[in-house]
Amino acid sequence: MVGRQAKALVLDFDSTLSTPTWQAGHGKWAVADNRALFQAMTLDQQIANFGGGERIRDLTALLEALTARAVALYIVSIGYKEAFVPHLQTAGLLRFFDPERIYGQDSKELRDVGFVKGALIRQIMEIQGWAHDDVVFVDDSQEHIEKASQVCRTILVSTESKRSVGGIAQAEMIAIREACLGS
Repeated sequence: MVGRQAKALVLDFDSTLSTPTWQAGHGKWAVADNRALFQAMTLDQQIANFGGGERIRDLTALLEALTARAVALYIVSIGYKEAFVPHLQTAGLLRFFDPERIYGQDSKELRDVGFVKGALIRQIMEIQGWAHDDVVFVDDSQEHIEKASQVCRTILVSTESKRSVGGIAQAEMIAIREACLGS
């Protein structure tokens, strides 16, 4: 619904906020369900895992605009909160997220709903008194988007964005601005 400001934005972490990079020394992609790998990454590797400085600046501008309009920001991820929170700090993005609004697979709330993101979002919305159009959820997983689509508005990270950037790209940032700010 273009034109209506959302009250909250819920973001996935891996391949949405982050842009997972190949960690050759470990022979694995840097995703937040691998706590040991995330802890071993250098600061430069952490920045690269967000797509680099320019993408971090774009994310910062987006999150600043949302914060200025009092949009509550959440992260709901199947990755471990204890893994990705330090990376958000390194990228300068942690300041946008209240600690009580960050959920990972190590969060009781997400475990209690069987890791169904839409179910956790529904609980958050019920507590806040928010309706379907008040919340926007962005994820790279079609399955998570489908399960949340009856709960709130959704934006799927496109295959093209995942292929070119690895997470949300300009197209999704524009869609988030339109969905959350009406502009």
